[in-house]
Amino acid sequence: MPDWEQLVAERLGHLKLAPEERREVVAEIAAHLEECYQALRAAGSPDPEGYTLAQVADWKALRHRIQKSKEDPMSFSRKVMMPGLAALFVAQFALSVSLHSLVALHGAPTLWQFRGTAGPLPGVFYLPWLAILPFAGALGAWLARRAGASSAQRFTAALFPSLFFVVVSSLFGVIALLVNPQRLISEFKLANQAVILLFWVIIPAIACAIGAWPFLAGAPRQTEPAPPTDAARA
Repeated sequence: MPDWEQLVAERLGHLKLAPEERREVVAEIAAHLEECYQALRAAGSPDPEGYTLAQVADWKALRHRIQKSKEDPMSFSRKVMMPGLAALFVAQFALSVSLHSLVALHGAPTLWQFRGTAGPLPGVFYLPWLAILPFAGALGAWLARRAGASSAQRFTAALFPSLFFVVVSSLFGVIALLVNPQRLISEFKLANQAVILLFWVIIPAIACAIGAWPFLAGAPRQTEPAPPTDAARA
């Protein structure tokens, strides 16, 4: 008789569940297949094993459904939001310190930018802040990996400092459009928006990604494959 637990374990692959939970899932599916196999044998089926395995048309899809059903409702918050907010806090704190020490204390004419011919260019505080961003990105990716996040989730958490400016800019743009659309349209300059996008989104995102790079590879700590079952060892 086929070893159904071993067959199920092999076809599900490295299901990203806790070892005990993974064993329970494998045992439940194996019990269902064994019951189906015994029923087919009793009915005189010419290929009871083949017909039993045909009960699952797509093992990859089944693995995905199991993963989604077992997913913690707070998983995204724990794996992405919290690490991302930690990275954002470090980046914003560094930005505030840089602004205060290099701009506010020296009586610069503007608090957050110097104006240039190409648009609103960053001031003297920008490079020290940019130098901190790889550490912020590394922190976000590292915390996300410790929480069991996938590589894509770690990368998303690391990019929170740059995504923050996208969200804030979009929010203020919507508010300005609702309050005074004519003024927004009249003052809109494509060159200015391109400069802002470059210095406040693209370059920070690259800096965060550089810091996060070492933490994107490797399996999450909480998603190691389960050890083989007693039936599989046999």
